[in-house]
Amino acid sequence: MSASPKAIPLGETTRQLAKLLELGNAANAWALEDCAFTAAFLFSGFHGSIDYETSRQKPMGRSALVKRLQALLLRTVRPVDAISA
Repeated sequence: MSASPKAIPLGETTRQLAKLLELGNAANAWALEDCAFTAAFLFSGFHGSIDYETSRQKPMGRSALVKRLQALLLRTVRPVDAISA
């Protein structure tokens, strides 16, 4: 049986995002199972989405991209009220 791969340490920005998510959990703003994992997912996904969009032949405009990213982020980190509804 092989050993589990070592976790890649979070960068400073991702650590700060994880701390923000933990504070939101503590304030019952949302209920995330793993704030560090969510922070890594959001950080990587956000940057990957921007890289993808800017590499397209006809990228969407800035405001459309911001709206799309906001919608995705809000679906990932939903307020507790939205979860229990």
